Amino acid sequence: MFHKTRIPLLAWFWMIFLIAQDKGGISALRLSKLLGMHYSTVWHVLHKIRIAMSQQDSKVIKLIGTIELDEGFFGRKKHKSQVLVMIESKNGHSGKLVMKRIFGTMVNKSAVKNVVQECVDMRHRYKFVTDRAAAHNILEKMGHRLEAHLSTPISAAEKLPFVHLAISLAKRFLLGTYHGIKRKHLQNYLDEFCYRYNRRFQESGLYQSLIKACVYAIPISYPALTR
Repeated sequence: MFHKTRIPLLAWFWMIFLIAQDKGGISALRLSKLLGMHYSTVWHVLHKIRIAMSQQDSKVIKLIGTIELDEGFFGRKKHKSQVLVMIESKNGHSGKLVMKRIFGTMVNKSAVKNVVQECVDMRHRYKFVTDRAAAHNILEKMGHRLEAHLSTPISAAEKLPFVHLAISLAKRFLLGTYHGIKRKHLQNYLDEFCYRYNRRFQESGLYQSLIKACVYAIPISYPALTR
């Protein structure tokens, strides 16, 4: 990612450091003011770093064990996107988290299957805890065990506590820092949230982790980000 960059490496490292230090994320506007850099330049770099986060997690994050699965809606009223959310449930604690935007109006069996194949360790079969959405039945056909509960506020709090907490925290993260997010960039912001969440117990090493992710990331051009 740093190859042939026109931005001084010191500026890169400052941006990565400030991103790592701010638990709630940092906006391009605030970062541009802190570093005295043009907004569009900082916006471009931030998205490159988010993509580096995504590429790194796609290599190392594979869910195992008992997995809570549900959908959440993100965005403004007329432009909401459906997101498939999966999180490990381990002895009363949450584990690794994955969030994937679903393209189309509603989640379907094909979307569930594709996300599970991408984000779950497919060498074994696991227990999925979900609501009774018809699309979730594909999990049994894939060989997994399905525990489906009626979708009510009480059932959600008791049977799917971690997945709904993750959705709530992600919405607060996006609204509190970034305010309005275009639908086409939503996945990048979700990837940033998941990257931070999956390393919430390793905050002291987040800066080094981000540097490493950027070094190994596949570069992406500005036109590719904006099209």
